Amino acid sequence: MRIAVAVDLSVESHFALRWALDLRDRMREQGYGVETYAYTVPADADDFSRRNLAGYSHTDEEPGVRRWMVHKIRDFLESVRPDVDDVEVVVEEGEVARKLAAFCEARDIDWLVVGQSTVGPFARLVMGSVIDDLTELVPARLVIVHPEHSRLQERPELVVGIDFLPGSETALMSAAAVADLTEGRLHLIHALEDAPTGASTSMVGPRSSTDIARLSEEARRSLDELMFDVRQRYPDVDYTTFVHSGRAKRVLASFIDRRHADAAFFGKVDHSTMERWLFGSVSRALLRKMPTTMVLVPE
Repeated sequence: MRIAVAVDLSVESHFALRWALDLRDRMREQGYGVETYAYTVPADADDFSRRNLAGYSHTDEEPGVRRWMVHKIRDFLESVRPDVDDVEVVVEEGEVARKLAAFCEARDIDWLVVGQSTVGPFARLVMGSVIDDLTELVPARLVIVHPEHSRLQERPELVVGIDFLPGSETALMSAAAVADLTEGRLHLIHALEDAPTGASTSMVGPRSSTDIARLSEEARRSLDELMFDVRQRYPDVDYTTFVHSGRAKRVLASFIDRRHADAAFFGKVDHSTMERWLFGSVSRALLRKMPTTMVLVPE
C-alpha cells in the first residue's frame, strides 16, 4: 500500500500529514506493508524559492538547493510526528496538480492526502484551484483533510454517499476498508431526488408521497444488497442505511453535519465540462462547503 501526502509547509499540510500518518499506522497494525511519501512541488520562481533559497528560483540552479529543501521538509515532518524516518521526501518542480497526478501514476499511489484549500470561492473561480484539478487528474483515492477532522481516530463515523453508480460502489468499498482498520461505523446515505436527475422541476412535477415511500423502500433494499457484497470481504463492519428525499447536495451536506461525520466518501466520476456546467457535481458542491474530511474515490 502506498500513501502520498502533499506538503507545502502550511498549516493545511500539517493536518494532511497527521491524517496520512494515522492511516499508515492503522494499516501497519493490520499487517499491511506501507510506503509513505511526502511530496512537494515549489512553484516556479515562487516566494518559497526566492525568499528562502538565497535568490535561486529553480531547485536545479544550485546543487545544495534541493538538498536544503529536502531537509526543510523533513524538519516539518518531525515537527508533526517523531516517527517519520520511513517517509520518503520527494521534491519536484512544475505545475502542481499535473506533477502530483504524474507522481501518483508513476508510483502507483493508493491514497493521496492533501489539506483543505483556504482559497475563497470567488478567488477559486478566478484563479482555479489545485484541489479542483486534482479531482480530475489524480488516479488515486484523494483525501482532502478538514482541520477539525484531521485525525483518523478510533471508531470514526464514516458517511458514504450512494447513487448506485459504479463510482459510489468503489467509494463504499474504500470506506469499508477504513472502517475495518479503525472499527469505524459506516452510514450509507442515498438522496432520493424529488424529480428525476437532470430534469427541471418546472417541467416534471414532484413525486407523490406514495412514489417516494415505494422508492425509498426499494433504495433501502438496494443499500442492504450493496453491504451484503461488502461484508463478504469485511464481515465485521457495522453499518446503517438512510434514504432521504430532496436534492442530493442539500441532503448530503445536512446529513454529514447532523452525524458529525469524521469523513465522507464519494465516488469520483469523470464528467465533461458541459455536463458539469449543466448539472453540477455533488462532490464539487460539497467541496465548496467542506463539512468534513472528504475522500474522493475513482471508479
